[in-house]
Amino acid sequence: MKGRRLLRVLFVLCVTALSTLPILSHIPTARAVFSNNPIVRSGWTIPWNVSLDDGIQLYNVSYNGVLLLRDARLAGIIVNYYPFYNQACYFYDELRSAWIGPPNPAPYALYYDNLTAGGFQIRGYYEVPGYDYQQIWRFYPDGHFLALLQIGRGGCNEIHYYEPHWRLDFAIGSDVRNIILQYQTVGWVPIRQETILNDTGMRDSSHMFTSWEVAQGSRGVFFTPTDIQETLWTPGTIIVVQDHANEIEKSHLPDQVDQDLSSYVNGESVFRKDIAVWYMSRHYDTPFLQTNLAAPVLTGLVFYASGY
Repeated sequence: MKGRRLLRVLFVLCVTALSTLPILSHIPTARAVFSNNPIVRSGWTIPWNVSLDDGIQLYNVSYNGVLLLRDARLAGIIVNYYPFYNQACYFYDELRSAWIGPPNPAPYALYYDNLTAGGFQIRGYYEVPGYDYQQIWRFYPDGHFLALLQIGRGGCNEIHYYEPHWRLDFAIGSDVRNIILQYQTVGWVPIRQETILNDTGMRDSSHMFTSWEVAQGSRGVFFTPTDIQETLWTPGTIIVVQDHANEIEKSHLPDQVDQDLSSYVNGESVFRKDIAVWYMSRHYDTPFLQTNLAAPVLTGLVFYASGY
């Protein structure tokens, strides 16, 4: 595996090229290298940034003039090879601005798409050494939006998984007095302390089949995973914490093994507080899938603004 690590550094590992969108049956009707900032369209105001190492970062996002997200980013993607947690075969991929590359020779391979379903999206191609990713933020006039990552597979021809780390700092109207709820057998239950919540598969059909909500008063954002469920897919997990600016990731080192975010869970209250949520799910790659050029993995979350 040391030889393969060297290949990663030298950028000569074989990678599977990302297919061009459309994804999820939404067909782009126009496409252009993108520079408008903020995006103001269909009730949305979306300041964005090609961050140094957290992909396309959104901040101070509002819908119909009311704040919704203070910050949203993809902090990194763990790529872990079998036997899992073997330090010699572990990578922490970040979507760095230096790695936004082809298919077009723009300063950034960053695109704005109009969608036939009435929405729009911004997306960027990232060619991380040995792997390739496409990050997408997608928005619709009715107040729902998606955070998506398309994983192009690649890397070594051995069993491994990808674990994206999404981080969203919600601000429903403001940064304070937000609450978070999970849908359970008894209905919507507020979460009062920092915790780790597994996706149980329960969905509220009366709220767009969602699992969680961050709310303040009559406003809220319902959300749920929108992962493609491969054979070895592991259901997602959210980590609910009070927002702290220094709790983004443990390290920027590409082979840093300790990216266990559970250490951010230390008993603080998340009831009527400034709330941040992490989302993680695992998607596996195998020699068979590599050899047969399986379709890219698609993972992320879908959100629905309510009361806006």
